[in-house]
Amino acid sequence: MPKTFLWLALALGACNGGHSSDHDHAGSGGPMWRKDTGVDVFPRTHSIPAGHAADVRKMFTNGAMSYPISVVSEKGTNTQFVNPPPVFLGNDHFVLTAPPEFHDEIDRVLEALSKAPAAPSSTYDITYWIVEADAATDELVPPELAELASTLDALPGLGKRHFKSVDRVAARTVDGEKSELTGRIIKIEQSLSVGADGLRLKLELELHGTWADQPDRGPRLETFFQLKPDVPAVLGDSSLATPSSVLLYVVRARRVD
Repeated sequence: MPKTFLWLALALGACNGGHSSDHDHAGSGGPMWRKDTGVDVFPRTHSIPAGHAADVRKMFTNGAMSYPISVVSEKGTNTQFVNPPPVFLGNDHFVLTAPPEFHDEIDRVLEALSKAPAAPSSTYDITYWIVEADAATDELVPPELAELASTLDALPGLGKRHFKSVDRVAARTVDGEKSELTGRIIKIEQSLSVGADGLRLKLELELHGTWADQPDRGPRLETFFQLKPDVPAVLGDSSLATPSSVLLYVVRARRVD
């Protein structure tokens, strides 16, 4: 069986400072990688049991699927773990490159899933807002933010504000699936998962543009957040150039039947 070294080289490069070649030339100062890792890998298509696409995605996004390889460098031999990235073909199949025994174990897991009851729909429409809140003597929520009025009114310690929509981005996402959303100034990497205790949202949020307190890059937020379906939640905020103005990050997830 031929060895697919290119895939392993890319995986090793990702784990070791971005080296994507099988070895570095002597004198370059980098490690000397050997091709002989002792692992045979090959691609294979797996069928997803009906109603369990979200469960299968979680197996990979949560790091449950990995296998060890031996890496030989100028410092000796050590063991590293490879998390093979699957390519999902809709909700019915996925393709994976891995050792034969890894494929066999996945088949056993999929067979067990096929005997379990199918989970209910786990598709959600998720929306993010960037809202500017300026200190004022009265409160004003414009029509484009009317669906957030009760959430904004209930914010503790904020005082009276005039609210204004700065950016809004929305997308449909599947339980356990990673996705990216990009708006006018907002960029988000997110993963929404459904558990017994509700919705869990993991995200990295970044704002683009020129900011007085951060001229090199905009405000960033990285968080793991618990959500209630259909209830907008404020993830965080950033101060603007004046103390009387803040930016609020708001998110809402709605289940798609």
